[in-house]
Formats: sequence, C-alpha cells, structure tokens
Amino acid sequence: MTIEHQEAVLRHLSKTKAILFFLFHKEKFVRLSTEHDTAQNILGAEDIRRSYVDGQYKPNVEDTAQLAQNRTSELRQSLRHALLWVLCSTLLSSGVGLALYCYFGVCPQWLSSLLQLIGVAVILWATIWELGWGVRSMDGNTLPERVHQWVFRLMYVVGSSLFFLAYAWGTTWAA
Repeated sequence: MTIEHQEAVLRHLSKTKAILFFLFHKEKFVRLSTEHDTAQNILGAEDIRRSYVDGQYKPNVEDTAQLAQNRTSELRQSLRHALLWVLCSTLLSSGVGLALYCYFGVCPQWLSSLLQLIGVAVILWATIWELGWGVRSMDGNTLPERVHQWVFRLMYVVGSSLFFLAYAWGTTWAA
C-alpha cells in the first residue's frame, strides 16, 4: 500500500459507516478498524512514516487486527452491559415510583424537583470527576482505576435513577 492510500483511509473515514458496522456487523468493523489503525500508526509518527515510504517498515497487520478484534469485543460487551444497567435502573426506579404513588399518591412538586436536582448534581459530579481524572496506567486495570470506574458508573446510575423515580412518582398512573 502506498502512503497516499494510508492518507486516504484516514481522510475518507465515514463516521456513519463506522458506527453502523460497530453496532451491526462486527467483522466488517474489525476490518475497517484494522485498516484505519494501521494507517494511523504509519502516519502518526514521522520516523515510522519515513521508514514505511523507504520500504523499511512493514506494519504488523495481524497484531493490529487482533487488537481491533479484542477492543471491539470489549466495547460491544460494555455497550450491552450499559444497556442492561439502564433498563434495570429504569425498571427499578419506575417500580419504586409506582409503589410510592400507590401508597402516598402523586409526589409533591417540591420533592420531585428536589429529586431531579440531586440527580443532576450527582451526574454532574461524576462527569467533572471523570474529566479531571489524571491518574492513568497503560492498561487502566490498577485497583484505583477500577474503583474509579465502578464509582463513576454507580454515580451515573444513582443520578439517573433519581430522575426516573421523580418522573414515575410524579406521574398520575390511574385515570
């Protein structure tokens, strides 16, 4: 492959195609990712680029494909787990909201607003914490990093659950 081909791979990347392949056609996404990542590796460092142009550097496409396969599998699994967390959070919070509605009636407006404010505050707190997180290892699997991920996700689930609870409890369920 020529250097022009590698540049074209990066220049003509379709976000829509990449997203659709990622979601619905894993094998095509891995091939696309392998081609993209290979081009990125070649063009990302000037010394590698020169070596490639001079014919002294040959990218290890097999390793790049294996990394793309592993990352894609992990990200797709993470996406499924995230959906499961959202569904569980929504159903549990809605169930609690419905039970509170049946027992106490419609949630007072002030309490619904308070639940929403606390929910958005927790989500904002988690977001700012994530953006300010500067301690990272190469693989991201140290215990502090894993605890950070767990707490971050828990904060998002709790914050979102408060929104779902406020909505479910504040809704008039019976006509």
